[in-house]
Amino acid sequence: MASQLELRGKPHITVRNLTMAFGSFVLMRDLDFVVNHADVFIIMGGSGCGKSTLLRHLVGLIEPAKGDILYDGVNFTAADPDERDERRQQETDGAEHEGSRDRDRDQRPWRELGAGPG
Repeated sequence: MASQLELRGKPHITVRNLTMAFGSFVLMRDLDFVVNHADVFIIMGGSGCGKSTLLRHLVGLIEPAKGDILYDGVNFTAADPDERDERRQQETDGAEHEGSRDRDRDQRPWRELGAGPG
């Protein structure tokens, strides 16, 4: 498995020609973007503009009306349900690991003082 340093700057999530729709109502069309490994990516917008809907598309909870979502070059949109579940698990494991490492770092000064959480 490649290290984070080796992956830095390489595409992790690629969205191509994504159209999000509910029936005939098109929420967003023709979205194209790339999120590289180690990038910070922010989704901003007003209430009801489609931020959560985009995230639901990215994790496969909603099927796109059109377009593709790729993780590390593999088409998540076209994957069968088992492959999607496996990818979700991989992404979640990484997030949980990062979160626990952050919590440990945040609590270290308190432990050293013998006070506070943890």
